[in-house]
Amino acid sequence: MSSLTCEQAAALISGFMDNELTQQQQQQLHLHLATCTTCRAELATLQDLREQLRQAVPKSYDSQLMTAFAADKPSRWAFTAGWTLILITIVPLLIYALFSFWTDNSVPMLVKVVSSGLGVGFLLLLGAVARQRWVAAKNDRYKKVQL
Repeated sequence: MSSLTCEQAAALISGFMDNELTQQQQQQLHLHLATCTTCRAELATLQDLREQLRQAVPKSYDSQLMTAFAADKPSRWAFTAGWTLILITIVPLLIYALFSFWTDNSVPMLVKVVSSGLGVGFLLLLGAVARQRWVAAKNDRYKKVQL
């Protein structure tokens, strides 16, 4: 009879599945599994589930499909055209909104200053993140690597 309870063995089974047990813990678990059919069944179920998950996830993507996605000119054109149209229409709207906001005498000056500071801070953060993403994409050593 092993010295582990089923509750202790259940905790060790998780570590066993992840190869995190010490040699002593592995030996204790193996001794318990030799005598406990319930824990053996639980381990078998978890191992089967792990194997099913491994088979469900593709090991690699089809390189021809990935190349086709990258070379899809209509998609790239639509993406560029969409963002261009959004920027062309949103910039005049923002200018009009800012002009209306600052010329409205019913809004207190403190609200105008605080709101503008918040907006400028947000735009600066957005610009910094966009620049970091652009620099990272430009200097990516692995962008031409095909899996």
